[in-house]
Amino acid sequence: MLRLLSAFMLLLWCSGAIAGQLEQTNNGVCDYTFRGKIERGDATLLEPIAGSYFPMELCLDSEGGDMAGGVQMFNSIWGSNINTVVLPGGKCLSACAIAFMGGSNVQGTDSTRQIERRIYPGAKLGFHAPSLDLRSGGTQRTEFVLGAYESALRTALRLFELNQIKEKGGIAISDFLYGMILETKPSTFYYVETIGDLVLTDVDLVGVKIKFPDSDESIESICRNYYVKNPPENSYFHLTHDQSSHYRAVLNEWADDAKATGSEVAFNWGKGQKIVRHEGKDGYSYAWVGPYFPASKYGKIYCLVKMLNKQEFDAKVESLEAPPIQAATFFVDEVSQPIDPFTDAKYTTDLEVVPYWYIYPHDTNLLDVEIDQAAIALTRNVDPLGTETIGVLPDDASRLFRTLGGYYIKAPVTYDNQSHIQRQENVSSAGECVEKCANSARWCEAATYNAPDKLCVTFELSGELAVGAFFDSFVRRNVVRNLKRDLSKLELFVEDNVSIVGDPIRKTELKDVEACDAECRKTQGCLMFQFVDNTCELLRRAKSLENRVGSRVGLYYQKP
Repeated sequence: MLRLLSAFMLLLWCSGAIAGQLEQTNNGVCDYTFRGKIERGDATLLEPIAGSYFPMELCLDSEGGDMAGGVQMFNSIWGSNINTVVLPGGKCLSACAIAFMGGSNVQGTDSTRQIERRIYPGAKLGFHAPSLDLRSGGTQRTEFVLGAYESALRTALRLFELNQIKEKGGIAISDFLYGMILETKPSTFYYVETIGDLVLTDVDLVGVKIKFPDSDESIESICRNYYVKNPPENSYFHLTHDQSSHYRAVLNEWADDAKATGSEVAFNWGKGQKIVRHEGKDGYSYAWVGPYFPASKYGKIYCLVKMLNKQEFDAKVESLEAPPIQAATFFVDEVSQPIDPFTDAKYTTDLEVVPYWYIYPHDTNLLDVEIDQAAIALTRNVDPLGTETIGVLPDDASRLFRTLGGYYIKAPVTYDNQSHIQRQENVSSAGECVEKCANSARWCEAATYNAPDKLCVTFELSGELAVGAFFDSFVRRNVVRNLKRDLSKLELFVEDNVSIVGDPIRKTELKDVEACDAECRKTQGCLMFQFVDNTCELLRRAKSLENRVGSRVGLYYQKP
């Protein structure tokens, strides 16, 4: 009976901390912080930050509490456009770790879920199995043990349900993590403490210094981490809990197999891969790595890494930008298909942006990565009226500016003539434009920067706002929540005899503007459209407007 019960350990995720509380946070990362012991019903504390237009940043610092409360908080976070963060020195253990895994937001018109659960070097994120709620010492009454057993089954079901959530491209809890939760005794923790742990649990690491991958080791690490996170369909590599109970065990097992058998089919993470580098005329640096574990005798799997050339890459980093590193794997039939990965579009396009920490080997401890001191500084409590210069978090989803007046997030909105606006010329950068907004007046809540004309327009959000700015706009973090979340909540404005030059999504034959409007609202990434001669063109953003007789442009805005 006890052996059976141990497979379904239950409910008390113990902690002696004070009662949980939600508080606003005065730093450059968190909008709010949850601290203390998690109890059932604590999910209601998150109601004030649910449903904002832009995702709210929720920092967690808790040693756990009640598992049912942790699951409730997970569901609230998952359904509410909330990202989760654990700061340096912070802890998120046990039930808190389950709640943390809900960090995500829905992008576009509710069509894609972006997983956003992030930890910093020095943070502790720990999982374990729930404890069995049995009295200590003495003989247990049969009905009490049976009740605990039934509760344990329900708890196991809750964990299984979280493991099964795979919604709009987002996975709540990976098979690997689900297995580790059940396997780890309640008296210990499985900590996310290496690069490999991040890959297998689908947790992101921030505060890492952005570096060009100079060495062969960094290129190999990018490909290995990408391969483990995204096993090619044609590979024999499948991440099951038994096979990957620890990242290093998987790699060592295959390396040992290769040494033992001497077979070309056996996987080998050792010196079996060759790296071919190429400096493209397009300004990009490439690395072609392989072969990896062969899918069949007819072909092999290779990995392609792509980034700006070192000079351009370093220049972007110096100017506080985040140049992407991209990777992908390919099955190549070496007999019938010539390999030209550096110029063939089927290889060089549609690669996936990977995290910067992929440059580190899988067994690297998170305390050993090189950190970005400016990003770490933003995690500390700061004075909103302090005198620090603008800082930028290395975040692919948005650019976060800290200025004298608070924090600004990049947003697809711009001013109209009803807003309180000021125009300033000869502004050298978006950062300078945001600073002018912060320093000019308390009414200024947003800024739009037109780089070609070096024009900065600062404005407030009290008027009507157009969605789909032609240029970069930045909105104060404390008023971002006033923006509506999706196009279904916004009003349509149609301008006649005007055409848009911009970033198109697709063209469709439709009968009228109303049908074009409906098509845009349900299409991911669509922020505007133009309709001419029964052709509806959907666009992500616009670069300019032109006069064109018979063309009708649809723009979206929200009323104050």
